[in-house]
Amino acid sequence: MLKVLIVDDDKIIRKGLIKIISRKCPEVIIAGEATNGKNALHQLEQLDVNVVITDIKMPIMDGTELVEEISKLYPNIITVVLSGFDDYKYVRSVMKKGAVDYLLKPISEDELERIFKEAEEKLSSITKEELILKEVNESLNGIENLVEEKYLLKLIYNSQEFIKEGLSRIGKDNFDKDGKFRAIVIGRDIFSKMIIEKEPISNIFDSLKLELVDVIRKAGLSNKTLFGEVKGNIAIIIKYEEPEEIKDCIKILLNAINTEDISASVGISEEYGSITVTEKYFPQALKALSYRFYFGFNSIIDFNEIKERENSVDLQKINELEEALIKSIEICKSKEVKGAVERIITFLAEKNVPPDVFRRKLHNIISAIIALIPEVQYFNEESDENKILFIIDNLQTLWEMKTELPVLIYKMSEEIKDIRLSRSTKIIELAKTYIEENYDRELTLKEVAEEVYLNPNYFSELFKAQTGKNFIDYLIEKRIKSSQEMLRKSTYKIYQVAEMVGYQEVTSFNRAFKKVVGISPSEYIKLVK
Repeated sequence: MLKVLIVDDDKIIRKGLIKIISRKCPEVIIAGEATNGKNALHQLEQLDVNVVITDIKMPIMDGTELVEEISKLYPNIITVVLSGFDDYKYVRSVMKKGAVDYLLKPISEDELERIFKEAEEKLSSITKEELILKEVNESLNGIENLVEEKYLLKLIYNSQEFIKEGLSRIGKDNFDKDGKFRAIVIGRDIFSKMIIEKEPISNIFDSLKLELVDVIRKAGLSNKTLFGEVKGNIAIIIKYEEPEEIKDCIKILLNAINTEDISASVGISEEYGSITVTEKYFPQALKALSYRFYFGFNSIIDFNEIKERENSVDLQKINELEEALIKSIEICKSKEVKGAVERIITFLAEKNVPPDVFRRKLHNIISAIIALIPEVQYFNEESDENKILFIIDNLQTLWEMKTELPVLIYKMSEEIKDIRLSRSTKIIELAKTYIEENYDRELTLKEVAEEVYLNPNYFSELFKAQTGKNFIDYLIEKRIKSSQEMLRKSTYKIYQVAEMVGYQEVTSFNRAFKKVVGISPSEYIKLVK
């Protein structure tokens, strides 16, 4: 799955690119936005990103410097540069620094789709041997049983040529024969407090590996299991005759892992008949573990329990729920925000949406809020916006998502509200100036709201709070005040004055004039002349 960070100091370019990606490549996640290279590097420390699309010319740190830093710090991230036709000499320079491709402005949808396709191919082209080496290198520190782990990894990444030789070398020739096999993954349960406060989280394998190896040996399971670490989780391939052997193995390991401070959950693959197809079945164990999201902490989840659970999502319904949430944020109805978020989470949960799809849907909703709510651009780098994306990616259970996410989005809406309040006086002054310049024609609240980039409903409330009058009354008073000046100092007819202050019908003008002034226009002329 591609996760993209967009870097450009031009907000219009960023938002336009987000819309193109959402429309043309909906499977691509917008992980974040940055306004310059320095801001982008800060976000890369916290976000899970594998593609960066960056402009070249930016303040503080430009695209050339950014690409060079990414090449040094994050060599596996693919960088793509945005450029105009007159930037070619810069493009060449950036390509030398490590960028892999470029997009010309204006951006072609087909070209963008091509780049994402090639990025996926490039990311998946890392050789299996490189993956094996990476996993083995990550577990070198003080690890015994390294040889066994090495061959477990080779099995997972389907290095078939190593299987027979490797199993013989580690004294497990019996695994080379057909039988009953299952892949098991044990992952640490990480509680929301640790994620939100970004507490340092130790890898359970680092502290418990030697103990677990000893436990397996003492339980007489050494000849029945291949044991190692994959991506911070404990990975086991077990060869068994009776199902009870699997339960016993898991029980023994969990008893060694679970303490007051640490608990773990387990994912188990379907049964398979040969060690040579482990590559196919190991991902099932990982997927089963991901369903801790629904089952909760300290769960043992069999792939057979989840493969029938998945359902498609009613896009129309989720769009309606998304629109309701965005509207409540737009009009600063913070009390409604929590409920709107809870309804989205409940809807997705009732549909048994796979955890990765669940997170992607929430990512898309946050991206829509970022794109549609102008005030988000004023958030600082440590804002709720970035925290929310981090939380969506890392909270492990639905219960925690229901507990934490509505509160965080509520805080985000309050931050938007505070920004608006701090800008409200200036906004209303701009609105009044626009009315002053355009009252002599048909003018609507919606038009003025759009001029100052506010939702019409919210603008209406803000305008009344700042001026003490609703929009229509203010506009009528402005028109009538101007008409009084004209009637007093000019020789225009009443119907001409009515047209000059925005009334198409003289009867409407007469009615409004009398309401504001207390007498009709003709009576007013007699009085002042």
